[in-house]
Amino acid sequence: MNTSSSGNSSLQLMGHLVRRGIPLVLLAAVLVTAYYYFEHQDHDEHHSTAPAMPTDPIPVSVFRPQAETIPLGSRFLGQTEASQVVEVRARVAGHIVERNFQEGELVQQGTKLFQIDPRPFQVELAQAQASLARAEAVLNQAGVSMRRQEQLEQRQATSQQALDTAQSDYQVAQADVELQKARIAAAELELQYSTIEAPVTGRIGQVLTDVGNYISAGGTEPLVTIHKVDPIYVRFPITEHEILRFRRQISDGNIISPAAEDLELEIALSDGAIYPYRGRINFQDVQIDQNTGTMVVRGTVPNGNGDLMPGQFIHTTIHGPQRVNVIRIPQTAVRQTPTGASVYVVNDQQQVETRPVELGEWSDGGKWIIESGLTESDQVIIDRLMMIRPGMPVTPNQG
Repeated sequence: MNTSSSGNSSLQLMGHLVRRGIPLVLLAAVLVTAYYYFEHQDHDEHHSTAPAMPTDPIPVSVFRPQAETIPLGSRFLGQTEASQVVEVRARVAGHIVERNFQEGELVQQGTKLFQIDPRPFQVELAQAQASLARAEAVLNQAGVSMRRQEQLEQRQATSQQALDTAQSDYQVAQADVELQKARIAAAELELQYSTIEAPVTGRIGQVLTDVGNYISAGGTEPLVTIHKVDPIYVRFPITEHEILRFRRQISDGNIISPAAEDLELEIALSDGAIYPYRGRINFQDVQIDQNTGTMVVRGTVPNGNGDLMPGQFIHTTIHGPQRVNVIRIPQTAVRQTPTGASVYVVNDQQQVETRPVELGEWSDGGKWIIESGLTESDQVIIDRLMMIRPGMPVTPNQG
């Protein structure tokens, strides 16, 4: 009984030692492995060297920039507007009895728009014509009397007073005839004004007073509004900064430009299509808007087909100014990073060198304008940019 208890105790002790020993063995194995790994890593770091630069030069294509004279081509966001807005009003009072147009259509100058009831004016004209006939009859009689008195006066058969009276009556009759002629002209004018015509060619807007309404002469509200759209105006703002830079570049000789009235305006529509006709600048504001910091420029553009409508947003490109001695390079050569733009160039040792540059505007042909950082003597690398690093030897080939 004692022997059996002693054996069981020994087995329990051995099991306990085994359970405690296994984690210790595993821990020791991990420590040995880590020591071995770091020892060899340190050894490799101390005895290895960084990858060497390739000894054979890499062929690369290079671009030699040349000073050019290029169009400036400044582009601005603008909006179209009618070149003339006319409010059509009645010149005589009366009832509107006729309308001869559809709202929104293009009307030609002289087109009949409204008809005011002409009958009252026709009556006035007839009365004036009758008054003229009567006045002419009176004038004729006064002339006969005056000539008779003149004949009697020659024979000394009448008094001077009678002659003076006859002459005075004749002059009064003449004046009355002229008065009735003026009244006829006024009646004819009012009759003409009863027909309201389009004063300009343009797009006619919404009718504000229609058939059946009584209108007064020169009323407070217009009957309708016409927008003249040929030519049409384009209006766009230029910032104060752009104005100052442009003037400074002209002063420094970096830009040559014709007079403002000789500049051409190219219009691009909202869908990117280029309008086929170019315009001219006809107005520049005389002050800077304090709220926006911009100056308004306006141009006039032919619009005979009515393709442009007031209120359209467009892009306006000014053609005429040219930049001189401009350095441009392909877009593919430029590397842009958070620290700025740069390019790779081939130095005198035929090695790659990083060159910081100041980018200007984007120009036609997929090229950047370089404001500073490059000269005509530089060789700008334009391919294999992901394979090369500063200091690598290269073989430049003209691209």
